[in-house]
Amino acid sequence: AMSLVFIYLFLVGLYESWMLPLAVLLISPVALVGALFFQYVAGYSLDLYSQIGLVMLIGLSTKQAILIIEFAKDAHESGMAIRDAALEAARLRFRAVMMTNIAFILGLLPLVFAKGAGAASRNSVGMTVFGGMIAVAFIGTYLVPSFYVLIEELKVYTARKVKELGTKND
Repeated sequence: AMSLVFIYLFLVGLYESWMLPLAVLLISPVALVGALFFQYVAGYSLDLYSQIGLVMLIGLSTKQAILIIEFAKDAHESGMAIRDAALEAARLRFRAVMMTNIAFILGLLPLVFAKGAGAASRNSVGMTVFGGMIAVAFIGTYLVPSFYVLIEELKVYTARKVKELGTKND
């Protein structure tokens, strides 16, 4: 929970917005569900090593979301519609995001299949992060643009409602 709070506060500073970081953080449940699913299927428990893997996974998954949302934010600020900006950002960053994810997932394979002394801890961390990154790569990549659209349209809606309330009270 603390890692999510710190990441949120850093993103508030980055985006200078209280709402936009939520679009980035919405990837975290996808990563956590993927990690816990792979932990369950592999028969591992949620031990200290897998919890460390979950904290690492939150950072890695939000990094991927930041890559897409940063491009969408820039495109929207340059005049594109919210949905068009999200689709354009997803199209532009898809290859880079997938190459990074696949390279990281392949780099985790020695941890997942480790044998020998201390293998249980490496397997636990490896399987947690492996499962979460699989979920982020194949599910989260498609959801991040929709998270961006959802949050941006929510910002527009609330701004319009606040404006309407202000004119009614005058």
